[in-house]
Amino acid sequence: MNYPIQLRFKKITLTNEMRVIDGAGQDIAYVRQKLLKLKEEVIVFSDRSKSTELYKIKADKIIDWSPTYTIYDPSGNALASTKRNGAKSLFNATYELNVGDKLIGTLKEHNPWVKFLDAILGEIPILGLVFGYFINPKYDIFSPDGTIIANFVKRPAVFEGYYTIENITLNKMDEKEQSLTVLLLMMIGALERERG
Repeated sequence: MNYPIQLRFKKITLTNEMRVIDGAGQDIAYVRQKLLKLKEEVIVFSDRSKSTELYKIKADKIIDWSPTYTIYDPSGNALASTKRNGAKSLFNATYELNVGDKLIGTLKEHNPWVKFLDAILGEIPILGLVFGYFINPKYDIFSPDGTIIANFVKRPAVFEGYYTIENITLNKMDEKEQSLTVLLLMMIGALERERG
């Protein structure tokens, strides 16, 4: 994959949609979240035309502290999953990243106070736009042995949400694991956006 990967979504929209763009500026996925469903469901398309469905991402529970979000192929086979670590994630977001039954990494907030300030100050009309531009949370992705393999960073943007996935050693995974990891991080980006 060509890094850094960008995740871009509009802040003011009637639907939850996101573009996933590689380091060369090419769209690699277009994501649309179905609204008004009791269980969250996200559909991943190959591009903005929405003609080819690549994956579905579904939550396993309606309301819970730590639902599991699973990526399915068009045939309904489970490929990868992520789960927020419940109460531990109330202040300091922590997610497990799994491809198949294999734990490939853990995402942790680099500094939970930055996310806290981003969430609180972002709610203040007009000032929230200014503070939201300068206060940008960062997340580290650790391999099972504890080394950092990538960073997931909220970037300055006014009228859209903008995250990047920055490779450290993520490209040592095979292409399929990298693609699934990017989709898991995309789902986490959507969840963290809702958190603040």
